[in-house]
Amino acid sequence: MTTLVLGSLFSILNPPAANYTFSTSITSSGRIPEPAPSYFARKSNIFNVLFVKLGWFWTTVAFSAYLLDRRLATSRRLRRRAQAPGATPSSTTSPSRITTTTTTTNPWSVLQAILRYALFTLYWIIVTRWCFGPALIDRSFTLTGGFCERHSGLLSAAACKAHGGRWNGGHDISGHVFLLVMSSAFLGMEVLPEVLRVLGAGDELSTSETTSVGARRAKAKTDDDEDEITRLQRATSSSESPGVSAGIGLKVVLGVTALSWWMLLMTAAYFHTWLEKLTGLVVALVGVFVVYYLPRGVPSLRAVIGAPES
Repeated sequence: MTTLVLGSLFSILNPPAANYTFSTSITSSGRIPEPAPSYFARKSNIFNVLFVKLGWFWTTVAFSAYLLDRRLATSRRLRRRAQAPGATPSSTTSPSRITTTTTTTNPWSVLQAILRYALFTLYWIIVTRWCFGPALIDRSFTLTGGFCERHSGLLSAAACKAHGGRWNGGHDISGHVFLLVMSSAFLGMEVLPEVLRVLGAGDELSTSETTSVGARRAKAKTDDDEDEITRLQRATSSSESPGVSAGIGLKVVLGVTALSWWMLLMTAAYFHTWLEKLTGLVVALVGVFVVYYLPRGVPSLRAVIGAPES
């Protein structure tokens, strides 16, 4: 919401942007639009063509990379812990360690994450591609008086453009705002537990492990067990650090999310009216609410689709 407000205010307060009107109604009426005040104000800019227009593809790539990377990272961690000198079954399966790998070690959690992705994919299709005929965005446009010039029988923007027509009149829900907000929210909610774990949850684990090793080392010194002292020193220096670093999958997700935020700001600054951007935001948040917040009050739904876990 803040991004949309900032971008919209920029479009009003910045003279070049304020004079650049690129709403559907004006371009389709035959007027020549003002020269683009910025590279990002052009619909042909490479980020719009290769990123936003393929937005759900990049969302899918980022989410898949995150799941795969978490799975592989968990396997590597467990393997190194099992091979560490002095490792015991109890030390590799303690509750504190299990909570850091729930999402990737529990197959049902992985399936629930994929199910949440599938629900968002279905929602994206219904809103922007097909809903037993024209998509919801196209239906709302025609229901509010919109039509295809030259081909009045066509009921979708894609079909109208393909036949050389112009989508005119009606309320044009911002598909860019809808996609960028929903994609960013989905990726952000899925990786939030992991981000929090990377930023600070490893501190508690590090402290507990350090305390444990210290206690064992003190006991070994008390017992004058030089072999045990040497083994603990070797284990401490060679075992995996308990701190957690961001994997490549998380970095990909953060990169896609950051670019989505930037393109959302550019959309807010140069395209659509306030109302069109607001309705795009509302439609996106409906999907986010249904998948992440509604299940909190409906245990039966939460049992099926779950929630992101670290």
